[in-house]
Amino acid sequence: MKDPSAKPVPWSPARLQALGTPASDGAGARADKCRDAAAPRSQGDGGMGLIAMPRVLFVDDEPAVLEGIRLVLRKEPIRILTAETPEAALRIIEEEHIDVIVSDECMPGMSGSDFLMVVRSLVPNTPRIVLTGHGTMNMAVRAINEGEVFRFLTKPCDPVLLCFAIRDALHHRRLAESKAGT
Repeated sequence: MKDPSAKPVPWSPARLQALGTPASDGAGARADKCRDAAAPRSQGDGGMGLIAMPRVLFVDDEPAVLEGIRLVLRKEPIRILTAETPEAALRIIEEEHIDVIVSDECMPGMSGSDFLMVVRSLVPNTPRIVLTGHGTMNMAVRAINEGEVFRFLTKPCDPVLLCFAIRDALHHRRLAESKAGT
């Protein structure tokens, strides 16, 4: 029997299908709206124009949320990496080049804002996005001021909005890199 007081997981595969999001092959029209921007080209491809897959790291302590994000963004030209703890995410950041980081705010052990402050000190040019189900004005102000987040989104988040936020963050990063001459 289902607990009537239990909150629905905003990104569960079943809920995504019920909302008409691209959790199944037949419902991909909404996510297609955000595929307008061209994927970045690899500079080390010998002039072949191969697509470089940007790496986006999602950090959330709920596996169902991470799986839902994977389903929503599965057709996007990005490589999705996930971590269920900030500590696991920091290990990934040490091992891989990450282009955008999307973090939940309320996680055991370390808040998303605290995690993103650490990330800012390690990889300051990597855009950081908060995606939380418990957003408050104070939380948003702290994340923006202390973690210098690029976007603050609340769950459930429209998949198209999430897609555009990631695209904007990737574009922002490319602009910053071109200004710096890297």
